[in-house]
Amino acid sequence: MTQSLDWLKARPIAHRGLHDALNGVVENSKTAFARAIAGNYAIECDLQISGDGEAMVFHDHDLARLTEQEEQVNTLRAEQLKQVRFKTGNDKMQTLDELLVQVDGKVPLIIELKSLVDGDLALAERAVEVLSRYNGDYCIMSFAPLLMRAVKRLSPQIPRGAVVAPETEDLWMRCQPHENPATTMLDLVEPDFLSYDVKGLPSAFVATFKSLTNEPLANSTRTRPVICWTVKDQKTADFSYQFCDQITFEGFTPK
Repeated sequence: MTQSLDWLKARPIAHRGLHDALNGVVENSKTAFARAIAGNYAIECDLQISGDGEAMVFHDHDLARLTEQEEQVNTLRAEQLKQVRFKTGNDKMQTLDELLVQVDGKVPLIIELKSLVDGDLALAERAVEVLSRYNGDYCIMSFAPLLMRAVKRLSPQIPRGAVVAPETEDLWMRCQPHENPATTMLDLVEPDFLSYDVKGLPSAFVATFKSLTNEPLANSTRTRPVICWTVKDQKTADFSYQFCDQITFEGFTPK
């Protein structure tokens, strides 16, 4: 990591924006992001790839849960996806470009790349291309080590994170064939921060990661940040701060 990630620790992170389904504010929507900006919260958001290679701000691989349609996101063109109606509210799906125009550096963005675990790197490539024109604070993270290794190769200066739950630690800790002996995906990706499932805390994986200093900061005491997901009440938030630098939250207003 060649830059400080103090901004990642500064404010609680609104999970998929400050959404409120009961009042028609859909997750990962323009309204949810506007509410997060108004509250001065960092924004966590998700990206999927469209059928024509555009980075779309949406969590699920298909449309069924949040819209009246059922298609896979990667089977429709961006312009088609932008016309899909959510089950509640009046928002439409945004592209990453459109989200960046909306946020315009007002709050940090924590961007998660979703993966079908099929080896396709198009989403990483498009996200890096779009973000190359953006000047606000942002980072990219994923459950998929291959996507994050692609981000490192394409743009090593972008802060990159590993999204990990207890059941997915092995994805990052496996030794890799055709690499140096005992090299893991964690070694190859060299994440600048960790986003860990709060339900897995306390965690030996988190403790080990947090104890490692960054290579450019080998003579300092600064450690790589750890954030957690998804915190849904203040009691859990208070607990998680024993182990993490910041929370990703939804459904309540953190202190």
